[in-house]
Amino acid sequence: MSGTQFARRLSVSGSRVVTLEKAELDGGVTIRSMRKAAEALDCVFVYGVVPRSNLEEAIRLQAQIVARQRLKRSGHTMLLEGQQLSEEAMRKAFDATVEELIRTMPTDLWDAQE
Repeated sequence: MSGTQFARRLSVSGSRVVTLEKAELDGGVTIRSMRKAAEALDCVFVYGVVPRSNLEEAIRLQAQIVARQRLKRSGHTMLLEGQQLSEEAMRKAFDATVEELIRTMPTDLWDAQE
């Protein structure tokens, strides 16, 4: 379909179609404009957010962030008290903390950021 034909379907000028196409490419198009354009093409405009990973991976990654932060704080305290854990004990504590966070899903799980 030519730009002129598309403009006619949208009931706009050809230059408006060019503006719409440029706005779409640079991310400046509105949802309303896209909906109208889709309707002019006898289509349905679908807007969505698609995760980069699956839900289980996202939860595990977030739990790892929280576990890292928690163990860093407690590790510092233990170091000051001369009670630091071995590397293997820290790894086991980390893994256990991650699994506990996944199992309990605390309300503040998503507050932490890396």
